[in-house]
Amino acid sequence: MRLFHNDAIGLAYIALLDLSTLPAPTSALLPTLDSGGVFEPDVVGSEKTGTSLLFARHAWTDEFQTTASNTYRVDVYRMQGYYMAREGVGPQPGSAIGLNFVRYVSEPIVDGSQVAKISDPTDQTEVLVLLLNGAADLFGDVHQPIQVVWKVGQDPALADTLRQIRSDGSLSDTPVAPRPVGAWQLIPDPSLSAPGMLSYRYHSIATNFAPGVMGVGRFGIIDNTGQGFPHGFEVQLIGPAAARQILLHLSVVSTNNHGRQAFHDLQVIGDTRDL
Repeated sequence: MRLFHNDAIGLAYIALLDLSTLPAPTSALLPTLDSGGVFEPDVVGSEKTGTSLLFARHAWTDEFQTTASNTYRVDVYRMQGYYMAREGVGPQPGSAIGLNFVRYVSEPIVDGSQVAKISDPTDQTEVLVLLLNGAADLFGDVHQPIQVVWKVGQDPALADTLRQIRSDGSLSDTPVAPRPVGAWQLIPDPSLSAPGMLSYRYHSIATNFAPGVMGVGRFGIIDNTGQGFPHGFEVQLIGPAAARQILLHLSVVSTNNHGRQAFHDLQVIGDTRDL
C-alpha cells in the first residue's frame, strides 16, 4: 500500500483525481505524517489531523507469456480516496447532520517500474498491448483493460511517472485520446466508487455542531469558518514507512430529528507498510 499525506506529492496526487462525477469534497485535508510521533489531539502550530484518506492499493497481478516464450509478471494498483461531502444544506449551526461519506476508486494502473524492467522492446510492446486489451493472462484470468502506466509513488511532476499505453503498445508521456487530453487525470471506476456511502435517509457523518458526547473534534481543532473542520471524520498518520500506523476516527449520527439522536463513535488503528 502507498499512503499519501499532506506534502507536495500528496497534494499533487489529489489533483490527479477526476472527481467530476462525484460530490465535491468538504474539508478534504490529508493528514500530516508524524514519523516519530504518537496519536494525540492537535495543538496549535503542530496540527497533523486530516479529514480525508488517499492511498494506492494492489488490485491484482497479471502474468503474461509473450510470443518469444518469455514470462512477465506485473502488478496493478488502484488509487482509493475517502472524504466527506455536503448532503442537503450541509453543516449548519444547531444541526448534527449534513455530511455524507464518498468513496473514490480509480481505474486500474500498472506498475511502471516493472514495465521498464522488460528489457526486450518487442516483449514490452506485446505485454502493454495485452494490458490495454484486457487480454487473458497465463492462467486464463481476464481483468479490466489498462490505459495508464504508473511509477508507484513517484512525483507526478516527473515526465515518466504517468504514461499512457497507445494502441500499438508504445508509451506516451502525455494523455492522448480516448483519454481526456491535457493535464493527467485518474478516472474513477463507477462500479467501485460511491457518491454517498451512507444511506442519508438514516445516517450522516456528525458535523461540528453535534453535541460533544458524539466525539467530534477529538483530535482536530474545531474550526467553523468556511466549510468547517474537522467534522466527524478524522485521520492521523504516524511511524516510519516499514511500520506505518493510521488512525481513523468516525462519528456517525442518525438523521432522525425526533427526540434524541442515536450516534456511533468509532475509532480504529491500522498497521501497514508504506511502499
